[in-house]
Amino acid sequence: KFYVGGKLVSTQTTSSGTASYNYTTTFGSVTAYVIVTDAVGNTKQSSTITINDWTIKTLAELKTFRDRVNSGTTYQGNTITQIADINIGGSASGNWNPIGNETDKFNGIYDGGNHKILGLYDNSNYWNRGLFGSTNTSATIKNLIISNASITTTAVDSGILVAINRGNITNVDISGGTLTVGASGGAVAGINYSGTISLCTNSATVSYTSTLDSTASGMNRGSQIGGIVGLNEANIEKCINKGPVKGTHCIGGIVGLNEKQITQCVNKGKISSVEDTGKYPIIGGIAGFSGYSGISTISDSYNTGSVTSIDNAGGIVGDVNDGGGSATITNCYNRGTVSGKRKQGGIVAYKNDNGKLTLKNNYWLSTCGASYGLGHNQETATGSNSGATSKTEKELKALAGTLGSAYKADNNNLNSGYPILSWE
Repeated sequence: KFYVGGKLVSTQTTSSGTASYNYTTTFGSVTAYVIVTDAVGNTKQSSTITINDWTIKTLAELKTFRDRVNSGTTYQGNTITQIADINIGGSASGNWNPIGNETDKFNGIYDGGNHKILGLYDNSNYWNRGLFGSTNTSATIKNLIISNASITTTAVDSGILVAINRGNITNVDISGGTLTVGASGGAVAGINYSGTISLCTNSATVSYTSTLDSTASGMNRGSQIGGIVGLNEANIEKCINKGPVKGTHCIGGIVGLNEKQITQCVNKGKISSVEDTGKYPIIGGIAGFSGYSGISTISDSYNTGSVTSIDNAGGIVGDVNDGGGSATITNCYNRGTVSGKRKQGGIVAYKNDNGKLTLKNNYWLSTCGASYGLGHNQETATGSNSGATSKTEKELKALAGTLGSAYKADNNNLNSGYPILSWE
């Protein structure tokens, strides 16, 4: 007699002393044992074994995984592997409930196996939206494609992949779709508190709603919006944003508000701010704001997308202020057009008089629209080129060696002849 999950699944009689039973697993963990009775009635039970199936191939199994995480199973030490494309099939009457939340966080490894998640839809207007709601510090999400997702919320802290990340994310492609959020939103993560986000690409449109959830006290509508991450307090490396990003305050191609490290990243998307909420719109090709209260660095990164603001527009960073933090920007260049109604800069649009900023070995295309590498007040034509040098198109295209070992020449015309990163 064969028992699986405490249930009798097969009874067999044999004269050879050998019997077998094939059990088809579904996602999860189940126990199994065998009870053998010989010809004269002697009975013996085998030891109990545990059968683990940590593969996901159907929507039903994805939901089972989601529900178990949301009931307190962290999956720490386990690798969950997606082995087929899965269509969630979401709609207005079928919003997706994220995997994990701030009470019950996912803490294992999710390996997408380079398969797709399709039909991810959420218009529920709750906080912490995304495929995943919240991850813990031992979590890893990797090798996944999310295609044409649609997430809209008037609340905050939301992403397409994950709302709040504390683990590692690598090799995730957000392929098309939209994220519209009240504040603190990014295609890969709304907030990146710890861990590293690497080798991720976004081509979705990231924008903001015209209203903000009334419970989001202290949050400015449309603030901290980024192509990859909304608010970054950890590490982002080797990521590319291709999608348009739009907001009102702290808007960037990679990160809205950067408080730690961005390295070897590229923005190709259009970055814009067209509304003044009283918080002085500041936008940048890589980060809208860098180093408000944290020690931030941006290195070996470049922008090719247009940057347009009704206030501060910077080719790499919009603003560096004096909230106790500092910013260091090295080995970066901008060739995207820059247009700020009041302040603009080829590299940085604005630095508060008390702001702590270090610029080293940065370059900007002389025809991008900015008069200075570091702008201050474009209306009075004050600014600086210290640590930021203007270059013609020909000069900038020949700059790979000067920018450092993270770069190489664009021999295959991937970037119209301008330097590219060595990993591209």
